[in-house]
Amino acid sequence: MGSGGSKKLPKEDMDFLMENTNFTKQQIKAWYSGFMVSLISFIVLNFCRPKQGVRVAVVMATWLSVCLSR
Repeated sequence: MGSGGSKKLPKEDMDFLMENTNFTKQQIKAWYSGFMVSLISFIVLNFCRPKQGVRVAVVMATWLSVCLSR
């Protein structure tokens, strides 16, 4: 889905979801934001060393929330 590393759902993916579901643009954006936060949390909790995991999770969650709010 989309290009790697992007902070926004690519337009072609948004168009596809709007054409093939009953969700609004706002609902899709909210879902995508939540999905990205959950994905980062999953990666941090499962692949970072335990002592670093919490700090990395906080930094990544803060960065993601700033990016998604732009």
